[in-house]
Amino acid sequence: MTHSATLHLHGVLVVFERVPLLSWDYTAPVHWTPSGQWPSPRQRRELQEHLDQGAPLLVVVGEPAGPSASAAPLDWLPQALRARGLGFLQATGVRILETPAALRPPLLLDDVAGGQVRFGRWTGTDAGAAASLGAVVRTLFGAAAMGAYVASAGFLETDIDPFCWSVARPETD
Repeated sequence: MTHSATLHLHGVLVVFERVPLLSWDYTAPVHWTPSGQWPSPRQRRELQEHLDQGAPLLVVVGEPAGPSASAAPLDWLPQALRARGLGFLQATGVRILETPAALRPPLLLDDVAGGQVRFGRWTGTDAGAAASLGAVVRTLFGAAAMGAYVASAGFLETDIDPFCWSVARPETD
């Protein structure tokens, strides 16, 4: 089993930035071993292919998680997207600092409606918010856009379970 900084959800690639950006292999009960830096050259190619196909991408930013957190946030994105993402991080950082925790939503979202690439940022107020990520993806990208991508990728509607997702994809990571 491999832990990944990515999740494929309803045809949308979700990337969790600023989680430890190391890949980990589960080698024994309660034993994880670092297996590499994320993204690897292969993963960078896959990310670029995903973007080149026009497929939706959601980048969810959390707080740095120790020394393996990326020293250069979003450095894996093409320059224009990275600049937009860094602007979003700066704006939301200020908002988080200025807003009492009890008044913050669990996830702040950019205001670029209808874009292929969207940014979100966990505010640290609700650890259970990840359970509703499917609803967030459907709201941001719309069922029609996701359905078109899923159909073009060769999935059947019955292959998509809107209530089930996993952060581990051992067959591809």
